[in-house]
Parts: sequence; structure tokens; C-alpha cells
Amino acid sequence: MNSVNLDILSPRLKLQFQTDIENALSDPQYCTTLVLRKRGSQTFDPTTGISTHSWTNTITYAIKSSLGTTEMPSGKGYGVMEFGDIVFLISLKDKADVVSLDKDDRILELQYDKGAVSVTKGSKAVTGDTTEWAAYGSQGDLFKLKQEPLSYLNEVASISTNTALALTSNYAGETKVNQQYQLWHEYFVVGVETDTWKDLVVKYIVREIK
Repeated sequence: MNSVNLDILSPRLKLQFQTDIENALSDPQYCTTLVLRKRGSQTFDPTTGISTHSWTNTITYAIKSSLGTTEMPSGKGYGVMEFGDIVFLISLKDKADVVSLDKDDRILELQYDKGAVSVTKGSKAVTGDTTEWAAYGSQGDLFKLKQEPLSYLNEVASISTNTALALTSNYAGETKVNQQYQLWHEYFVVGVETDTWKDLVVKYIVREIK
């Protein structure tokens, strides 16, 4: 992703450039769907020894790219950004609060949602119909039915075929067949940079978790 200095453009070209970027960032045909997850308060269960966090979720679209340099100091205390890190260019329009994401937060990218699934309450097995999970899914992705809230996300333990995957935890909802679903891929933030179009976009530089 190359940077552009808008100061060298004429006012007319600058406005056109900003408009084109803003239109692209609001069009799901050209962008990937993201959930920006800011970590909130933590609770600890002494019985199980498990800590859980609350999350504030913001859904948006973004243009996805890769970092084109071997190293780039973040300047924000996040360490060094390395070749292969992912950059998401995100619109700030009506989402000014999202620039507060930091390295403890997460970005979820919608990975795959084609076909339909059947799930059984209390079972880890998920069966697909006209799905291609072997090609488009991976261990560590997060699964939920489309109509379920993000709190229902369940990590994928394994994918055995295009139409069979196993979750890490038993499915907690009711048994359902022929349902729309979503597979999300999880990243963590290693840098946040506002671009030259400060009121338009911000760049989140993230590193893959799974």
C-alpha cells in the first residue's frame, strides 16, 4: 500500500481522490468485512481459573493490503512491524472512536460464509452443505451462525473435509439445520496510523494470530 501526499494535488483532484477512497471503503463489493473488537473489563472465575473479557464491537469495511517493507518502527510503542503484516485501511467517517484500538485489541475479518450448516446442541461437530472449508477455512478460525451475536463465536479445532469441521467447545445453542453461518479470522493489532486524510481513513497494521 503506497502512501499519497494529497498536498501535491490540485483541490479538484484532491476532492476526487478522497471521494473515490471513501466510496471504496463503504462498498462491500470491494472491501472485506471487519469487526473491530476493543477489550473491556476482565472477570475471573476462581472455580474454573478462567479469565474472560468483555468486548466493544464495531462493524466496518476495509481495504486489505500487506506491509511492503521488511521493517517499519511503529512509533507508538508497539514494537517493529514486519514484512507480511496485514494493513487494513478503514474509513473514519461516522466511526471516529475506532482510532482508540491498541495492541490489546483484536480485528476479526469475515473469512467465509458460503453454503449452509447444521449444528447440534452439545456437540462439537458442524456439518456443511455446499461448503468448501478445506480451501477457505482453517484451524483457529471463529465460527458462529449468522444470526447469532458475536458472543457465540466458537473456535474451530479442526477441518477434516470441505463439509465437516469440529469446534473446540460444544455448541451451546439449539439444534438447527440448513443455517447461514460465518467463519471469522482473528488478528491482533501491532500498530495504528492515521493517514494523510485524517478525517477519512486510518490504517490498522495487524499481525495474524492463528
